[in-house]
Amino acid sequence: ISGENTITRYDQNGNGSTFTGAFVPGPYGIALDAAGNVYVTTNNNTIEKFGPDGADLGVFASTGINFGMGLAFDRDGNLYAANFVGGTIEKFSPNGTDLGVFANVIGPTGLAFDAAGNLYVGNLGSRIDRFAPDGTPLGTFATVDLNNPEGLAFDSAGNLYVANNGSDS
Repeated sequence: ISGENTITRYDQNGNGSTFTGAFVPGPYGIALDAAGNVYVTTNNNTIEKFGPDGADLGVFASTGINFGMGLAFDRDGNLYAANFVGGTIEKFSPNGTDLGVFANVIGPTGLAFDAAGNLYVGNLGSRIDRFAPDGTPLGTFATVDLNNPEGLAFDSAGNLYVANNGSDS
């Protein structure tokens, strides 16, 4: 299958090209840091790091992840990973040190931070949970019209966009 186990970069016109020549085993979540480095969760239970030019910089993290899904950076440069099977959100320092469990969530998938630093977490079911910057649960943010929300992103106006993987509409 074309595009399998690769990372593709698209320009502003929608033209795609292979970002890296490295084999990426089962890529799932992806995030970019402030320097343009690319981080990808894999089915090898690792987070791989690539330079802005696609150079393979190796394993960024390999602890605390069992079927990693979504990734997101906070404003301090810490990377958060949805540990789907483990039911946790793992936190990693900018240099890849495992800082432990940030929050417990059943079947976490997509992750996104709002402008205030709160973390929003989609889960396998049909809800989005919200956590304060210190990990304190702030409750369920949304449940209406959700079916396996895997991708989350905020726009500049503070609206949350959700990719409903299980939706047929």
